Amino acid sequence: MIRACVLVSAAGVATLAVLGGCTSKLPTYQWETDGEALEVMRERARSVKSIEAACDITLTDPQGQSVVLDGAMAARNPGWLRLRAWKLNSAVFDLTMTPEGLWLMRPDSADIDRRLPAAFNAGQIAEAWALLSGEVFADDLVWLREKATGQLEQFGTPTDRATPSDRATPSDRGSIVLSVDRPTLTLQRVLILNDDANTARAELRLSRYRMVDEVPWPHDLELRSDDGVIRLRLRDVSLNAEPAPSAFVPPRRAVRQP
Repeated sequence: MIRACVLVSAAGVATLAVLGGCTSKLPTYQWETDGEALEVMRERARSVKSIEAACDITLTDPQGQSVVLDGAMAARNPGWLRLRAWKLNSAVFDLTMTPEGLWLMRPDSADIDRRLPAAFNAGQIAEAWALLSGEVFADDLVWLREKATGQLEQFGTPTDRATPSDRATPSDRGSIVLSVDRPTLTLQRVLILNDDANTARAELRLSRYRMVDEVPWPHDLELRSDDGVIRLRLRDVSLNAEPAPSAFVPPRRAVRQP
């Protein structure tokens, strides 16, 4: 089961402008209980079986040096992802994730490979995609409503009330923090916490939501960590079209990741 804290904005337009996530065309919800909100988000996640999109990929290393790549992605839930990138018609990387594992093909050119920022972390991309594709809502979440500062309400796992038999170890379940826009119930931020649950080892920011086949979908995805920043700016997004059979076949030169 995933251990979670959820931050939900309590007010509308001003908070939306700060988070930069949603447009006025997104559907809004009047909900009173945590269970109602969770069910909306779970049902939305279940409705997305696959996604295909073109994208611009920006990789930024810890020193602030960036490279912008042309890219394409395909995904099928649960557990399938293909992300390809190229620069000036030369392949830069090709990442393939299936339920059997994770493969990565890096460029032939040692010069291009050397210039690839440390921000490119295949494992973090795979983990972030698993959360975005609905894994965060797959388990039973126990929330505790608390007061919070500003325009936010805080929901958290009451770990201090759990008995030893109920309390899972960090190796047994993940620990995350979510920010959800209250009116539209769209994820704005996901913090992936370290084992001590006091610091974040990665942050996924989601913004520029657009309606695609009656589903609000983020068109900007930004993964931040100590390794740098990976940003995907999606376009031509298609949901629930069956990907080609070869979409998730790793390239011959791809290397399986540990």
